[in-house]
Amino acid sequence: MSRLFWGLWLICSLAMLMFLAGFVLYQLGLGWVAALIFPLASRILLLAMGLLAVLAAAGVLKLLAGELKRYFSADAVALRQLLRLRIKSCDLKQQAAMEW
Repeated sequence: MSRLFWGLWLICSLAMLMFLAGFVLYQLGLGWVAALIFPLASRILLLAMGLLAVLAAAGVLKLLAGELKRYFSADAVALRQLLRLRIKSCDLKQQAAMEW
């Protein structure tokens, strides 16, 4: 996952360097070359940003699945039931003390 992330950042950097090269070529009077580079660079950048968004969504889904798995594990359910029983016991003790 990390290699994919860094690969996508490398692609973004390549697109930005293409934009810079196109600007420099335009300043040097080679506008026709810049006109070829700009659309290609914008498509590469759009592709890289889209893939980064997909990577981020996959990371969020992976994290969410792990947290849901932990939340619904048998140990966590048993611990929550035990805590609920303790709270109910304390509530009943307080209620009995107030009625006395």
